Amino acid sequence: MQAAMMLARGRDFARVRAVMMRVLSGIAGAAVLLLVATATPAAAQSKTGAHAYMLRGLMNVFSLGLDELASDFEKRGIRTSVWNHVAWNGLAEQAAADYKSGRVRTIILVGHSLGARAVVSMVERLGELGVPVALAVTLDHPTVVISRGRANRFVNLYFSNGWGGPFTKGPAFRGSLANIDLAKRPELGHFNIDKAPYIHKMIVGYVNQAVRTTHKPAAAAPAAAAPAETQTVSVSDGTQAATGAPASPARQ
Repeated sequence: MQAAMMLARGRDFARVRAVMMRVLSGIAGAAVLLLVATATPAAAQSKTGAHAYMLRGLMNVFSLGLDELASDFEKRGIRTSVWNHVAWNGLAEQAAADYKSGRVRTIILVGHSLGARAVVSMVERLGELGVPVALAVTLDHPTVVISRGRANRFVNLYFSNGWGGPFTKGPAFRGSLANIDLAKRPELGHFNIDKAPYIHKMIVGYVNQAVRTTHKPAAAAPAAAAPAETQTVSVSDGTQAATGAPASPARQ
């Protein structure tokens, strides 16, 4: 009888904890969406014409390494903002408006964990709005199909021996997709990938290449364009990947 009562109490505690997590997530989401809704549309244009959106994971507790990366971007003249992953839809609408008005020429998306899933959602939504993404970088999220949209370069960094997985392209997605498996980097994992200087160096290399490309406002990919190749690589020393250059595919 006592064991049964303890089991019941444990179940009740689990239910209460789940409800509290949903409530807290809702509060955080509402606060973030309010910030998006009240943001000034005519924000100052960056020196490079680029805007980088950094998307954190659960509850803004993790993914704090993106804040440090954002500071680095700002020093390079790239307008950068850091958000919780739940804000992706409002951010996509704002990014599209800025792009079509000419205030932004280069859209960059970086997300960790649930923020990585939000990056995929933003790419898809921006595709519906006829707006291309110059660069999208995702950090360790389970396998996802990018169903549509256009990203000139999409880089998915993940651990095949952990939580993450390779992404795949749907038939309506246009752009290059590189899946980079970091399983051979034992010092890295899901909870520090966003903070590692090695990863920051990789991302900065990708960003430097992206900002050198100028996009015409509201340009859409031709309907008959052939999809770019999907590349899956395994990185150990990271010599090529750290500079933003594609690494050599791992032999299976």
